[in-house]
Order: sequence, then C-alpha cells, then structure tokens
Amino acid sequence: MDVNKISRREYDSGIKNLKEFSSYGFKDSGGSHFNNTIKYNSESYCAVVLEAYENGIITGGEFYKFTNLSKKFIPDLQKRIYGVEQ
Repeated sequence: MDVNKISRREYDSGIKNLKEFSSYGFKDSGGSHFNNTIKYNSESYCAVVLEAYENGIITGGEFYKFTNLSKKFIPDLQKRIYGVEQ
C-alpha cells in the first residue's frame, strides 16, 4: 500500500511547475511601496497625516497606522509634498 507517495517523475514535474509559477513577473512588478501607498491613500490625505505628526498631534506609530508608511519615509514624503525636506 503506497499511501501519500508519488513517483520521482511526478515530483520533478511538480517542482518544475512550481518554479515556473513563482517566476511569473512578480519580481520588480509591484513598484515602490512608497509611491503605491501615496497613490492608494492620496497625496492630500498623506499631507494631513504628516502635518498632524509634525505638530505633535499623532505619534510615529499612529503615523504608520494611518498611512502604512514607516517613519523612515517621512523625509521622502516631505520632499514630495513640500518640495523640500523640513
């Protein structure tokens, strides 16, 4: 009784299919997380949240919660919204 066993040929075929499936253009196809997030949230929404963060109304954790951007993106967001880092 060969329960849960497959032949070597079936195994090799399955591995080949898995490799082909996993290489279907997923690499570098998503673009920038920063740009995608701003596009999804809208630049004006991100500007309001950034202003609240800069004025101490919300914390860095809340900034992340509202925008899905970590604090490391704040200088990039400032450049995008204000034209310069602040």
